[in-house]
Amino acid sequence: MIHPRALLPSFLAALLLVPSALLQAQAAVEVQVTPAQLRLKVGQQERLFLSAYDSDGNLLGEPAFSFTVSQDGVVRVDKDGTVAGLAAGSVRIEVRSGTGKVTVPVTVTGAPAPVPPAEPEPVPVLPAGARLVPSPESLKMLRLETARPTMRLLTPDGTGLGQVHVTWRSTAPVVAAVNDIGEVTALQLGEAQLVATGPGGLTASINVEVREDSLAVAPDRLMLPVAGADSVRVFVPGQGGRSLSTGLVWRSSDSTIVRVSRTGVARGVAPGEAYMLVMGYGQQRAVRVTVHPPIARLRLAPSPGAPLRLTPGAAVSFVLEALAADSLPIADAGYRWQVGDTTVAAFDPAARRLTALGIGRTTLTMSTYGFEPTVWEVEVVAGGLAFQRPRFRLAPRERDSLIVSLVDAEGRTVGPPSGVEFSVNRTEVATVDAAGVVTAVAVGSAVVTARTPWGTAASARLFVTEDLLISVKRGAGTDLIQLDPADAGSLVPLVADGQANTQAVWSPDGTRIAFAATVGGNTDVYVADADGKNAARITEALEADQEPTWSPDGGTIAFTSLRTGSPQIWAMNADGTGVRQLTTGTGANSAPAFRPDGQIIAFISTRDGTADLFEMGNEGADPRAITRTPETEAFPAYFPDGDLAVTVERPGRGDILRIRAGDGQRIMLQSMAGRVTSLAISGDGSTLAFGLSEPAVVKNVPPVQSFRLKSLSPDHPPVVLNIVGEVLSASFQGTR
Repeated sequence: MIHPRALLPSFLAALLLVPSALLQAQAAVEVQVTPAQLRLKVGQQERLFLSAYDSDGNLLGEPAFSFTVSQDGVVRVDKDGTVAGLAAGSVRIEVRSGTGKVTVPVTVTGAPAPVPPAEPEPVPVLPAGARLVPSPESLKMLRLETARPTMRLLTPDGTGLGQVHVTWRSTAPVVAAVNDIGEVTALQLGEAQLVATGPGGLTASINVEVREDSLAVAPDRLMLPVAGADSVRVFVPGQGGRSLSTGLVWRSSDSTIVRVSRTGVARGVAPGEAYMLVMGYGQQRAVRVTVHPPIARLRLAPSPGAPLRLTPGAAVSFVLEALAADSLPIADAGYRWQVGDTTVAAFDPAARRLTALGIGRTTLTMSTYGFEPTVWEVEVVAGGLAFQRPRFRLAPRERDSLIVSLVDAEGRTVGPPSGVEFSVNRTEVATVDAAGVVTAVAVGSAVVTARTPWGTAASARLFVTEDLLISVKRGAGTDLIQLDPADAGSLVPLVADGQANTQAVWSPDGTRIAFAATVGGNTDVYVADADGKNAARITEALEADQEPTWSPDGGTIAFTSLRTGSPQIWAMNADGTGVRQLTTGTGANSAPAFRPDGQIIAFISTRDGTADLFEMGNEGADPRAITRTPETEAFPAYFPDGDLAVTVERPGRGDILRIRAGDGQRIMLQSMAGRVTSLAISGDGSTLAFGLSEPAVVKNVPPVQSFRLKSLSPDHPPVVLNIVGEVLSASFQGTR
């Protein structure tokens, strides 16, 4: 809670701007005298420069002063403040105005004994070209301010001969007065020149400009714990930002909350808010001071233990919370932040956010009262690289442009890199040009690498594949083979290990395959790279898991499992985690297929007695029948527009139907003697691939197996592909 007496009146800000001439009627409560003490010789005179302030710290324009000397006969004080030395001794002059007073110590030394005329002092022999050099070379001063310049003697080669005694005079003593020892007092606005005469008649001058510039304080707010102390800097922005330490009077608006010393040090007394007031040279400024309970501990993030690594433009936010002994947060704790090298990083104290600017190393330091400074090491590196697609697929002779980005330590994109060089490890599979355009040459896999001039590199895995993937039963085993639908002779085995590998499907991005494999008598779902390598089993139930299908985003695989006793549809993440059951109840549910938007799954269900086509939500919700017929339906697949294709088995014939998504209208795509054993739709929906089992002409001879392609746009009769073995399943690139 803020102490009510800690707040200045609401008119404080306006009061700071009111000229002191409007406040002359107010009584003086404080007196300032320059110089603060005097040393005179008998017969010597020096003037005291006087100013008075009212209770609000405003400079009074024409105050009346009175003088009281502690001992008569040592000095005489005139009404204008001129002090004359009368006899050797020490006295104190009390200067009063209103209720304000100040005491000035004065020491008067005796007049020197008469000295008989002496030989004229010889002119010192100085090195040729010696000169007087003032320090500083010029002075900008406020009215009633004092300064003490010096003179040094230098040889032509710059060798210093030390400070020398000079005599001073001012060309405009009404503007700037100077005494015998070189102490300058600014009296009124204007310009003057101080001329110093040194050994051998050498002279030098200092230009003095007395200006009415405003004072400023920094910081303009202090936050202190109880018993904590801090100070502010008073400076003159219009005079090069030089600091002021003399001629200032300090005060607190509420000393029960904060005390302010004569030298401008604020010390917290009790929790609350008050103002630290500084007055001088006819001006006053206020610094808001918040006093909070002592800080018991700090909560920091990120930890200062590990270096902060950023790339240019990246930023990191800091969490800093001060806690009191009772663990309650302290909202108004004061912190000071400093970046060692501001060309490397910048810090925003209000947002507590560090932003990397340039490559290099620096530090960020946080200081607060009562704790050792906390230091973070900051390293700004040129940045890492990342491909937009770390895995991608091309068909032979296809081209594509790679996109690579500069990323920060968290993997967030910073921007495009420059000067990147591209290379590929297998030029027989693909080539890449300087712009990152990849051209696929032949079926296979390759690694494309991007490298920055500073040595950071990133890689992307390329798979060059044909469009069609089939499972072919040959003898005891079933192989996975890819081929170009336009060239049946382009067969490339992917998995041919003698096991039963079936129902293979491309992933949506074409870089992986999912398939069912029977190993050791148990059938599970496997996932492998698109070149057939790095196969990994992702189901491990004792019962058969088969018929995998990918979701359009590649993140989910739905499959058919016998783990509950009857065929049911299950789903899992593409890495085999998150297994969940989607269908339940009586009857078999199998052959899942995702709609292109990923929201719906089509499947075959016998829950009503015959194998009908159903749809449900992608997590098994709201199953509904699409068909209710006495025929057996199988192999559901989606066209790109959401229409469904399904096979229908009738006595002696096999049909392929298209069921429109909007009105459910059925369109016959193909009707043949025999039974359709598999079905796939090309990614653009223009081609069907299917297996057909036809009865043999001769009795007691096994059915004739064939694999066919049918163009739908334009519509052509199916074409038989000459493939040795029985094709059990098919999958086109760009479908699930």
